[in-house]
Amino acid sequence: SLAPVDLIRLLLAFRGEASAHVWEALAGVLVALHRAMSFVSSGPQLLHAFEASIAKELIRPTLSACGWSPAPDEDDLAKQRRALLLALAARFLHSDDAVVHEASRRFVSWLAVPGDSKVLPDDLKASVFKIVLANAKKSGAYRRLRRHARRADTPQAVRLSIYSSLG
Repeated sequence: SLAPVDLIRLLLAFRGEASAHVWEALAGVLVALHRAMSFVSSGPQLLHAFEASIAKELIRPTLSACGWSPAPDEDDLAKQRRALLLALAARFLHSDDAVVHEASRRFVSWLAVPGDSKVLPDDLKASVFKIVLANAKKSGAYRRLRRHARRADTPQAVRLSIYSSLG
């Protein structure tokens, strides 16, 4: 049996990992552990320590290194890694000031030009929407997304991102 502290140490050994394939496996493990820890009797303390460690030591530095925007010559695996990291950020860093600021900035830019995928690529939309909604002080962001999803000219992929972020 592996103690929770040792498991977190093991996961943190992947700090700086660049492979999208490894991040896909890590994302599955992190989400499953997060779900499992929410049902443990010492839940809140253990869950908070897990979230803080993973967010601060694993996800934030890797997201900072790869950034929110693709480089012009970036391959598909790098884009996949970014999408995975932002999905993890939506779960573990949804209240981080820098993450919230960047997600909000991109959300506002997307609202101004929703048809431009350079402003907010499709693979990042659901994560950005989730972060924005988690930090919305009023229901304005929710109403804007619902209104946009109902428009006839909204592409199906965007509709799916909106509805998945709304819950």
